[in-house]
Amino acid sequence: MAASGSVPGAHEGGGGLGGGPLHRLRGCIAGLPRGVGRLAGVSTTSGAGSGDMNWLPAFFITSTISLLILVVAYLYMWRGGRQPSMGLWGVGWSVYTLRFLTMAGEILAADPLPWRFVSLAALGLSGFLLWAGTRSFIGRPLPARTYAWGLLPPVWALVVFVPLPVDIRIAAAPIFLYSGMVDFLTALILFRYTRAVGGRRSAWGLSLAYGIWAALKVGRLLVSIEVPYLVIGLLVVNGLALGLAFALIGLSLVEAERNARRRADRLNALAALTGAAGRFLSPSELLTAALEELGRLLEVEGGMAAFLVEEEEGRQGLRPVATRGFSPACWPRDGALPPPGCLCLRAIAEGRLIRLEQGKDGARVSGCDVGLAIPLPARDRVLGVIGAVLPPERWLSEGEQRTLMTLGQQLGTALENAGLVEAMGREVRRLQALTDASRRMIAGLDLGAVMQGIATAARETLGVDRAALYLYGAETKRIEVGYAEGLSQDYLDFIVDNAYYLPGRDVVGGAEMIWIEDAQHAPGDPALQAASRKEGVHSVLVLPLCHRDRLLGTLVFYHDLVRAYGSEDRQFCRALADQA
Repeated sequence: MAASGSVPGAHEGGGGLGGGPLHRLRGCIAGLPRGVGRLAGVSTTSGAGSGDMNWLPAFFITSTISLLILVVAYLYMWRGGRQPSMGLWGVGWSVYTLRFLTMAGEILAADPLPWRFVSLAALGLSGFLLWAGTRSFIGRPLPARTYAWGLLPPVWALVVFVPLPVDIRIAAAPIFLYSGMVDFLTALILFRYTRAVGGRRSAWGLSLAYGIWAALKVGRLLVSIEVPYLVIGLLVVNGLALGLAFALIGLSLVEAERNARRRADRLNALAALTGAAGRFLSPSELLTAALEELGRLLEVEGGMAAFLVEEEEGRQGLRPVATRGFSPACWPRDGALPPPGCLCLRAIAEGRLIRLEQGKDGARVSGCDVGLAIPLPARDRVLGVIGAVLPPERWLSEGEQRTLMTLGQQLGTALENAGLVEAMGREVRRLQALTDASRRMIAGLDLGAVMQGIATAARETLGVDRAALYLYGAETKRIEVGYAEGLSQDYLDFIVDNAYYLPGRDVVGGAEMIWIEDAQHAPGDPALQAASRKEGVHSVLVLPLCHRDRLLGTLVFYHDLVRAYGSEDRQFCRALADQA
């Protein structure tokens, strides 16, 4: 037994009118109140001639022409700007226009089933395409594989050809629910977007109209609407469709103006950073200026920080350089490394811009809705990263993301150049320090004055806090303190008395350069740990002083904090020890 019920009528909530609804519509038109019939241009006399339906052709023709004009406008704007959102919206409204035409065919055709199939398929497909266009419009296009879900309504619409023991309205319910769901999602997206662009009032107006449109689709399954309200429903729903089509075009024009302003801002930011790269040679000054320009570009006052990558013994760490009201989870505290899921570390590892919402894997910034990490790549590695927090309503278009990556590349190149200039400056300062130390040693005969000159050169170049010279007596097998600066007598006595009995005797003996990262936690030397903790020293660098094959003593540099020595630092220290 074929389904005898009708797909909900000619208003937007249904798949059109079959033969039964057509007779009901014609019968009820004759019973319309005189005022309503006159308003619709319908004869309310009881005659059964063609005059009873003379409003239908005009209604469908004028509505179709209006929708087609809007479709042409969408496609023209898509052709001019090549915006995927305009193309998807244009195709979506084209499918809706097809659905509108099939409603007329379903009413007037002798066999309504093919028309009903197209009407149901177009109902769900048009909603999906409009949702996809809206997602693309806000900068979050659907993945390519997601478009397969748009084929569900055409496939389900085949039920109109299957004999079912239930009303066709129940059989077609999934299509109405599907269409209503995507329309509600579209309304939610439009609310969030227009609230950020035009304020809460504009957001409520557009999203509420779209929500009513979705509610009419789903509500027709629950409420049986009879004419004359069916005729009024046709006018209301299709009037809403025309209004929404106009509203989306207006929204796209507003967005085009915003994009033009943002493009100008992006160009200004690029120009400003290019100028800053030439003005500032210090990485700190450069990144501080970059945060200021990025804040202006992203329209945020704070919530940004810049880090430089540092490698220490195979571990990758981040050193904060500049900040604007931001204390992220990856901010180093007490020498701790960033957490494994740190957004900034992901951007460095992948070499691309990372943007995450709160609640997703890897979003480690507590209390923030959107996390953004911009890598700063150079030629063969990433030198740093900029982390930012954006408000939830702040969307990033594809153009903005490309601009941010370009800014990151410019900053990476500028940082590399600044690093080269800084390295050259360090070399010049070290050569000057070596020259000064050599001059003092040549001109001076007093050991204390010579060692004071060496300690001064080390302090100015390496940031040494304390220094000591331990002389080795080959005959007495003991060491003596030849010079000390900044060390207590108790600590010096401890070193002299225990140098050859401590497990850590390499601190004052041997012919190789020795670096102790943290003497307060030196493994196997509890006595040395206690003495270092009492003295307040951490990193220790021991430089042997040799003459031919003979060990004369050791020059020891002390740091009050943990200090890493790179290859260039060690070369300088070796040259300084050779001068001594």
